[in-house]
Amino acid sequence: MREFAKRGMERWPGLYLTLLRLKRRNHWSRIWIVERDTDVVIEGFPRSANSFARAAFHSLQPNLKYATHVHSCAQVVQACRWSIPTMVLLRNPEGAACGLVAFNWELQGRKPREIDAAAVDRALRRYLDFYEPLERYRSKFFVAHFPEVITDFGRVMIAFNKRFEKDYGVFSHTPESARAIMGKSPHIGPQETRDKIKSFAVEIYRNSACADLKSRAETIYKKLVPQ
Repeated sequence: MREFAKRGMERWPGLYLTLLRLKRRNHWSRIWIVERDTDVVIEGFPRSANSFARAAFHSLQPNLKYATHVHSCAQVVQACRWSIPTMVLLRNPEGAACGLVAFNWELQGRKPREIDAAAVDRALRRYLDFYEPLERYRSKFFVAHFPEVITDFGRVMIAFNKRFEKDYGVFSHTPESARAIMGKSPHIGPQETRDKIKSFAVEIYRNSACADLKSRAETIYKKLVPQ
């Protein structure tokens, strides 16, 4: 019911984000909700290198005002309507959905073998809720593809600067600089325990009967991925 209500509210980004600001009014994360004076939006589905991208970008531009980690299409749509430079992070549905299931399972301390098709289906529906509404705004934001974000974020930033005619500092992506960013939070980057949990979700993803959801997710991923 909660997810259904959220899905309905996201159709009106202004209202959804206003209510989210009220909900977070006494929480530090309120500053990560887009405003008219936001400088840069970095937003994506969970487990799509959101934290890495934001931390790497911020390491060179600490004084900018960022909107990030709302994990809602409403944040991107509102940013596009306000013509704010926006980076949308995109990971393939198997990696993103199964990664989210594994992350949640780890946080809850649940056994990997308890993962079922329903959990994977819910993650896929969230993936669709995030990316499908963005197709019509594709020309207004920049897509940062997950494989490139985690291997050459400097190249991503160069392309982002070109897209929005900016001159932001470019991250020098080396093994050392990447480790420094990933060391800022246990949520950033792969974790051995989490990867073991993820393997159970991947098995279900590949063998479950949610063919329609997987097909839709793969379709929107292919439409948005940079060519």
